[in-house]
Amino acid sequence: MDDYKDDNEDNDNIRPPDPVRFERLIDTNNDDDTNTNNAFDDEFNPESIYEKELLDILELSKQEFEQIEIPKKKYIEEQMEIICKLKTRMNKLSVFDKDNIYYYEMILTILELYSNNYIEVYNIENEVEKSELFRLLKQTRISKEELELLENIIK
Repeated sequence: MDDYKDDNEDNDNIRPPDPVRFERLIDTNNDDDTNTNNAFDDEFNPESIYEKELLDILELSKQEFEQIEIPKKKYIEEQMEIICKLKTRMNKLSVFDKDNIYYYEMILTILELYSNNYIEVYNIENEVEKSELFRLLKQTRISKEELELLENIIK
């Protein structure tokens, strides 16, 4: 510790900071009848001026949202009903058709993933597997709506 040398002579000559300067913007409106009482500014609430308009716009926005959301919910509910029917049918068929159980399990897995919103589209790269899957689906006598839904999911 004896070798320590406090060599701060360079820092001793630093000038102090400048004083704080307060500036005021120049008022270009030089009317003598200007109210300089700031109590009025405290009472001023810009939201109160537009409160009725804001409430009207909010109500319109809610109505537009409902117009969009209600058909979406209806469509999703219809899809879930179709998926539920498909799942039960595939479960029943997989018990009896042991030769094609691989495809039934694939369909069930895809439907489960789709119904839980994990996937939107399932891509099958093997064309032979895809054609075999849809051939099997057509043999099971599923409805046109169910087949269209599966075609939209499985690409």
